[in-house]
Amino acid sequence: MNLTERSTNIVRELIKIKSLTYQEKDAAEWVANFLVNLGFDTRIDSSNNVIGELKGKKSYPRILLLGHHDTVEEGNSSLWKYPPFSGHIVNGELWGRGAVDEKGGLGCALASIEKLIRDDHAQLYGDILFISTREETSEIATRGIKKILEQGIKADYCIVLEPTELGIVLGHKGRIVLEISTYGKAAHTGVPWKGVNAINHMAAIILELEKMSLPNRNPLGQGTQSIGIIKGGVRSNTVCDKCTIEMDRRIISEETPETVYNEISKTIASLSKKIPNLKYEINIKTAFYPSYIKNDAEIAKLAKISFKESGLSPNVYYATFHTDGEWIVNDAKIPAIVFGPGSIKLAHSIDERVSISDLGKAAEFYYRILKKNIFRED
Repeated sequence: MNLTERSTNIVRELIKIKSLTYQEKDAAEWVANFLVNLGFDTRIDSSNNVIGELKGKKSYPRILLLGHHDTVEEGNSSLWKYPPFSGHIVNGELWGRGAVDEKGGLGCALASIEKLIRDDHAQLYGDILFISTREETSEIATRGIKKILEQGIKADYCIVLEPTELGIVLGHKGRIVLEISTYGKAAHTGVPWKGVNAINHMAAIILELEKMSLPNRNPLGQGTQSIGIIKGGVRSNTVCDKCTIEMDRRIISEETPETVYNEISKTIASLSKKIPNLKYEINIKTAFYPSYIKNDAEIAKLAKISFKESGLSPNVYYATFHTDGEWIVNDAKIPAIVFGPGSIKLAHSIDERVSISDLGKAAEFYYRILKKNIFRED
């Protein structure tokens, strides 16, 4: 079986299934049927998570492959060079929503398992646990992985199938979403001094937030923060009495929602001396935590060996984006790496696409690491 060709065909089929978050049942059924045909004991839960298990002769090691089959919205389809759910192949690239995030990794992993089971002369000694979830939501309570955790997960190692440009990611930063509001007093703009402009106060806060010195510690590096949403005012001739921003703060080790809240609060409170009537409120909307393993962890060593055997030069790093690996490492206590084809820069974008060559390389890596660790030659 040609892994590049087979991976491309599987990913293409998945792209053709429109599977927006909360509307991902058809894709879940497709993945579940694929696993059933390979002999997996498979089920779909109430969150449209697919859980497949294939037992080996010795049940050790037990490896978890974790992906997601939902995608974000395609946006304005007319802006795409090719229809977002057509699975066009042009100039060595496969185009479509989910090509990178993350039907690419999902399809490559399925192709590699299929080859090992159907085309190889190896026997399965360890267990394969294949889980594909609902992931593309910032509402933690509705993320598929949370329901999976309630049911329990046991594995010795995990590979998260997110796009890493064929690099081995040992962990990533956490993410906190804060909502900050300023409160003023409405007035006619003909007499603005009779009001208190919440937008002006928010502008002062934004400038102060940009001056903050954020933590920088190994292995995750520099923390970051960025304001993505600002809302305020009802009309141009009314002094604004409320202004709200949403800020994304990427956190590293030893940071918590409490420490971030205290830092932000202290920074804004320092403005009270300059702005006596400053009124504000800070709320933490969502909190995701950092997770990582060490460079010498067993799964990292196994990945590096398989990388070299696949003809690739290992690129090992810690990522700035977030994955469900957080809960696998922190809550389930399963050492995990993140590895997949495609660039996170193209995820969620118009004209999302992945290199067919990279699909083949990713599938080869999954094949090698599975064959080396949970299969044995007859």
